[in-house]
Amino acid sequence: MSPKKGGTNLSKQGQIIGNGGNVNQGQTAVADVRGTMAMSHSPRTKASAGTKASLGTKAGLKKQSNFSIAPLILEGLSRSGNFTIYAADVSSFNHLLNELTPILATNGQATAKIYVPRSIQRIKDTEKVAFVKNVDIEILEGRITEALKDVGLDAIDVVRLVNKIKNVLIRTIKITFSDPHNRNTFVHTGLQVDSMHFTAEAANHNTKPVQCYICMKYNHVAKYCKTKQQICARCGENHRIEQCTAASDVVKCCNCKGSHIATSNECATYKEQEKRINNLVNQYSSSNTLTTLTAAIHDLNEFPSLPNFLQRQQEHIHNEVFDEIINVLSSKMEKIIGETTSLLFQTLLKKFKKIETFIETHDNNVKGALTISDSDSEEESQVVKHIRNKQKQKVTITKSNTSTTDTSNKPTTTPNVISSKPSRKAKEVGKPGGGVLLAVKQHIKCSEILNKTVGKNEIIAVEIATRSLKSVLISSIYVPPTAKIQINIFNELYNLNNNCIIVGDLNATLYNMGSTKTNARGRQLQEVINEGYLNCINDVSTTFEKNDYEVKIDWILASQPLHSLISNVETHPTIGTLSGHKPSTFDIPIGTEPKPASPRLSLNFKAVHWPKFKNKLNEQLMLWNKHRSINSESDIEEYTSFITNSITIATQESIPTSEQLNKNIKLSEATKHLIQLKHKTYRKWKKTGEDSKKQEYCRYKQHPSSYRPISLLSCLGKLLEKIMKQRLMIILERRNILPEHQAGFRPKKSTLNNIIRLTEYAKHHVYGTDRRRHAAVILFDIKAAFDSVWHDGLIYKLNELRFPQYVMNYLMSFLQNRVAVIETENNISKPFNLNSGTPQGSPLSPLLYIIYTADSMNGIPDHTEHGLFADDTALWTSSNTTTSLNNRLQESVDAFESWCKSWKLKLQPTKTELIHFTVHPRRSFKNPINVKIEDTIVTPSDSTRYLGIIIDKRLNWRSHIHHIESKIAGHISLLRFLNKTAYESNDKIMLNIFKSIARTMIIYGYPILLTPNDKIWERLQIIQNKAIRAALGLPIYTSVDYIHRITNIPKIKEYAVTLLQRYIQTAICNNDITLTNHLQSIYNKL
Repeated sequence: MSPKKGGTNLSKQGQIIGNGGNVNQGQTAVADVRGTMAMSHSPRTKASAGTKASLGTKAGLKKQSNFSIAPLILEGLSRSGNFTIYAADVSSFNHLLNELTPILATNGQATAKIYVPRSIQRIKDTEKVAFVKNVDIEILEGRITEALKDVGLDAIDVVRLVNKIKNVLIRTIKITFSDPHNRNTFVHTGLQVDSMHFTAEAANHNTKPVQCYICMKYNHVAKYCKTKQQICARCGENHRIEQCTAASDVVKCCNCKGSHIATSNECATYKEQEKRINNLVNQYSSSNTLTTLTAAIHDLNEFPSLPNFLQRQQEHIHNEVFDEIINVLSSKMEKIIGETTSLLFQTLLKKFKKIETFIETHDNNVKGALTISDSDSEEESQVVKHIRNKQKQKVTITKSNTSTTDTSNKPTTTPNVISSKPSRKAKEVGKPGGGVLLAVKQHIKCSEILNKTVGKNEIIAVEIATRSLKSVLISSIYVPPTAKIQINIFNELYNLNNNCIIVGDLNATLYNMGSTKTNARGRQLQEVINEGYLNCINDVSTTFEKNDYEVKIDWILASQPLHSLISNVETHPTIGTLSGHKPSTFDIPIGTEPKPASPRLSLNFKAVHWPKFKNKLNEQLMLWNKHRSINSESDIEEYTSFITNSITIATQESIPTSEQLNKNIKLSEATKHLIQLKHKTYRKWKKTGEDSKKQEYCRYKQHPSSYRPISLLSCLGKLLEKIMKQRLMIILERRNILPEHQAGFRPKKSTLNNIIRLTEYAKHHVYGTDRRRHAAVILFDIKAAFDSVWHDGLIYKLNELRFPQYVMNYLMSFLQNRVAVIETENNISKPFNLNSGTPQGSPLSPLLYIIYTADSMNGIPDHTEHGLFADDTALWTSSNTTTSLNNRLQESVDAFESWCKSWKLKLQPTKTELIHFTVHPRRSFKNPINVKIEDTIVTPSDSTRYLGIIIDKRLNWRSHIHHIESKIAGHISLLRFLNKTAYESNDKIMLNIFKSIARTMIIYGYPILLTPNDKIWERLQIIQNKAIRAALGLPIYTSVDYIHRITNIPKIKEYAVTLLQRYIQTAICNNDITLTNHLQSIYNKL
């Protein structure tokens, strides 16, 4: 913007940034395209004297400027003592701003003041301003200023904005900082006031040109308009627009002479001015560049001159030539390095072969001393000396396939090798082989109890003394790839010590444990695991890699209770090489080092003196001033702290702390004998084989998709949410809004409702007395169902359901503007907004989800039935032919998929399961059943899991029984462990634990299991007998009748029939006709 000439006071046009010296850091003086700058000083003489000062200043500039600068234009001195200097470019302007004050001081003008054009200074001021929205009115500006000072930000002014129309304060805060660096840091981090966090926004630059409404010109406002002549914005004549008599089609701009009004944004002059302001903002704004410190005014690099077209072209050519030179040099260097490395490796290989030949011809006896010839190199001499020293120590250490177990909690660098097994590599150099080695810390008491080779299986075992378990056996086993696993070795190690850990390279692969196939040694290892006395510790991670081949051949096995104590099992990358075995580590607190004391205070409530606690608490509460009113947030916090301190003081004086539990329990010999007997006999039935498809869905600790967000919410907030849930449920049940077959999170309904409906439907159509039909069920999986609820869609549905206004207000407040942070290992992320989903962990979230999906089955055809349990959706139908069945199922799937897309829910075809029920399960049909979901073909499976029940295509429930046996094995082991560790076990307590953790698992799904043959119930009865024996510590030869007589526990089928009768009465009372008919049909078949 060009400066005003004549006697205009330029102090109104700009800002003072310096006074008789260098400009302060952070107060930047800049110029526009012509580099305009204004300066004022106090004139000592008249106008003529001022003219002399002007001429002296101009002469001083030309004389004392020892740098290259563009020609200057110096305007004459005005009446107010102001004169204007024009610089040809920005660089010259910055030079002048830095050098002008000393020149003026030399010419006797020490009190001169320098100004910068207001348009440019406004840009610099805008870079120091930030806004914070949605700040509560109760938060005062003083608290915000203190919060900014606490984090080291220098804020000049904090102001809450005011609504000009209503003249009330609003929830937006304007903060002005001392420099742009503080502003940028604040925008990045946000505002943190106590426990509340608010996001900050940077102030935007105003790029709209200023226009006078009197003369319609730009770059000034009406207050400073010199003409004072009113111009019409429509025709450009000298009158107001209200007085314009020109025709509506005769429009002329007074600025660009175009056919539009003068205030139009399409005006060429307006666009030119807007472009000029944008260029000015881009040129002098530092918000687009990341700066750590604000540059000084004399730093010329802050305002570099823009290169012209020729300079940019030369730089482009220079960069291309430079890149080409770099590419040529890089290729040459790579070639030279490759040749040098290849030559070096060839030399090293020759030396290694020479050393290996020397070792092969050397006698292994120590008496045959090693000799070093004169022709050997220095490296070879060192290798031979190292071998001689090792032979003198009579210790052969193998490094290939080594299993190291550290039983302490802290790493050590000085292990004590107490046992080792010679490796075949020491005897047959150059041939593949391995060995075993155990290294234990020096301060740990241990002894070697086994060191032998059986059928090429190399075994080493040591016994380590511990505080809690007396002793622990740790063994390392190596099985060559050409040998078989000697199963008797595991039995022998287990008989030596029941508390054992076995590690090593077994060269055994299992398909469901990280390998692509199961080999012969893997099947042998599976037999050992199925015996039940040893459990696999490590996960499905591969332990050996070579090139692109990865496999799991290293194993960690442990017995109970060590299996329950082991944690943090990890597989690490290979050490020192790109291929080979991967180290595996784990933690086990077995008492070799003292466990750190827990910071949580443990209180003995059995010995509490409650009258003393009551009196002390009343005494403390009396100290509060009852006449004091609680009105503000600080009063509430103070009162809360007072109550907390009162309870703490009363607790310290009346409730004693509990003593540390004695874990060093001494067992009698009879108990030890029983434990050994149970370990040998009662665990053979344990089955650990899982479905092979489990490998596809296994979870990894390092992968983010392995975690599901569970919200940590306020307890008071949850209480309010539970109250709203009860009120919502009353409205939903009274108005019958939810679908009939939605059984999730509803009173008087459970998972058995849909399970019974599905199984009875399939049996009726497949095995019915009429013509047998085909039936199929498809089980959908919705990706992140609770986290994908569309807020606007849910609010729309709630409005359509005509909920009360107070309910709508609360639910809208519950859903909108939710902010969350993620904490991982004491690291907290930046806050972010939750734009979709309901918080998992809230009592209200499941109910909102089933309301959101209440209409999902409206478009399903009548020939298809459905079952809903929260986000678990199942569709089933039947037909006479497979072709018709496939068409019916595909039609229903398309309808449900269309609904999901409309309401922003996503199906996961890879996790969707399909079961085809037929009386000929092995028959191959001409038109097999398959459905298409999002371009993915879903084919039938033999069995799948639905609401905790394993459903197979024959409905014989064998897969479900196998699942129960596999799942309950750990619970029975826990019952044994509890019975063993108790000094005098209470049979009543142990039976209650059995009923809680074992029988509930056995009896789950009993209505659908009552109709098949009695073999299923015989297997379930065997499981119950084992669980009761484990709970009471009875031997295996104890009769079943005696067990049920002394425990007064009915047999499992009798108990199931009793539950069925109760279930029928409950269904009748709930007026559930469909469930009552199905249950009565099942009962009539017994």
